[in-house]
Amino acid sequence: MLRRSLICLIAFFFLAAGQLFADELSAVLREDLSSYLKGRGNNTSLEERSPAETIKFPYHENGSTNPSLFVLPIRTVYLYEESLYLRKKYELLYDFGKAMIDNKPDDVFTMERLGDASQMLKRVDEAVKYYEKSGSLWGKYNLWGIYKFDSKNDAVAGKYLDEFHKELSGRPAPGKQSLKKSLEIYLWEASNHFFNEAKDVEYADKYLSMLLQISPDHELGRFHKDLCLLDKAMRSQDDLLLKNVLDNLNELIKIARDERVINQAKRVIEDYSHRN
Repeated sequence: MLRRSLICLIAFFFLAAGQLFADELSAVLREDLSSYLKGRGNNTSLEERSPAETIKFPYHENGSTNPSLFVLPIRTVYLYEESLYLRKKYELLYDFGKAMIDNKPDDVFTMERLGDASQMLKRVDEAVKYYEKSGSLWGKYNLWGIYKFDSKNDAVAGKYLDEFHKELSGRPAPGKQSLKKSLEIYLWEASNHFFNEAKDVEYADKYLSMLLQISPDHELGRFHKDLCLLDKAMRSQDDLLLKNVLDNLNELIKIARDERVINQAKRVIEDYSHRN
């Protein structure tokens, strides 16, 4: 009986320790964070040197039983999350974000970044959870995109889009423009990642559709949207869709101001017109 109790106690200890270690920063993440902090060097603002709030990230190293800590000003945490996203280290951002919300469960910025990372990793259910928890306009716009293009649920998608526009209209003009510009950059970069790197045209098309919803005159966005449709037309051998794409490109050439768009559109028309 005593032996059985001891075994149960040992098992509980290892389960608890495993959970503790699982919640800590991984070795790869610690290495990346250390490199990031060293790279910043003395480029640390006064706000970061005298922060109003710090976040503690525990970890164990080299089999030590005593935990070490990264103690980071909150602004440094946000900057590091942005750095991970910009460097396309989505798995590390996902892991770091989860460690962050263990410390600060209601942090809106981190919830947004976790949603972004989850989408880039195509973990749609996770993205929904974090965007909903954020309660932000950023989250609501992305929820519209998920329900519109991933879940194909127009009713729920429409609800989020209505909420987004209603809340956005109540913001002062500078804040409104800042959010729209940030979304525009984010959606364009995401579409580029899926189109050029992940080679996932369907997901690239999703982000381009979201981009053109908020910025209909985005010329590169319109051009890349047509490239997605062109890919679909060629794979399905749909001559009517190909004709529509070429017509769209001809219309874009007439109104475009960006020489890159004009020249690339002309090249596509030249390459594909003979197939129509």
